[in-house]
Amino acid sequence: MTPTIIGAFVGGLLGFIWFIFGFTAFLIVALMALIGALIGRFVRFDTRAIRQKLAAFFSE
Repeated sequence: MTPTIIGAFVGGLLGFIWFIFGFTAFLIVALMALIGALIGRFVRFDTRAIRQKLAAFFSE
């Protein structure tokens, strides 16, 4: 997905949340999205290792 499509989706989702739940919920969701984006930008997850750990956990 391109950053434009992701941005449009996030904007639409935030607008929908604002419309349905009000401005306070909009601010909370926007803050959580910002925190998640910052964590995702600075933390790299080794998805292969996570998959292996999950497979080992569920196969026991």
